[in-house]
Amino acid sequence: MNEASKKKMFTRDNKLYRKYEGKPDIELIPESTNKFFYGDGQDKQFEFVTNDKGDVTQAWFINSGNRFRWDKMK
Repeated sequence: MNEASKKKMFTRDNKLYRKYEGKPDIELIPESTNKFFYGDGQDKQFEFVTNDKGDVTQAWFINSGNRFRWDKMK
């Protein structure tokens, strides 16, 4: 299984979560409409990029100030 298939985002009860295979799900707490931080206190965030229709096209994973791009899978 490739690394990308192990990383997922999903919603449950109108809350956003990140999922890594083999690890507990972590709720992402909104800081703004497109920025979320880890609800477990880790220094990690996601920033979502949208197109002019409001659809998410990619996300930036920010870990201790380092940015990593996540492209949306189809």
